[in-house]
Amino acid sequence: MGKYGPGRGEILFRLVFSLAGLVFMAVAFVLVGLPQGPAFAEVGIIAGGFFLGTAIWSARALMRAAPDTGSDGGSGATQAQGKDDGGGAAHHEIDAK
Repeated sequence: MGKYGPGRGEILFRLVFSLAGLVFMAVAFVLVGLPQGPAFAEVGIIAGGFFLGTAIWSARALMRAAPDTGSDGGSGATQAQGKDDGGGAAHHEIDAK
């Protein structure tokens, strides 16, 4: 995932929540029937569009990103994020001047 964006766990939660919302809407439509008039626009188009759009966005984000696992135990930390190689980046800049 990106440096400032949501993590893989949060996007997975969004995907599961969106799919659950779509399933609950489908069950409600089967049990009660399709709403008529403005209620169809509110429930069918707006809520359904939200759940479907979020599910698609989350699935695409999960497919694009590599899993957050690595040799450091999955923290995803790199030298630029705080790990030190012992010499420190600041020392190298001073030596170069």
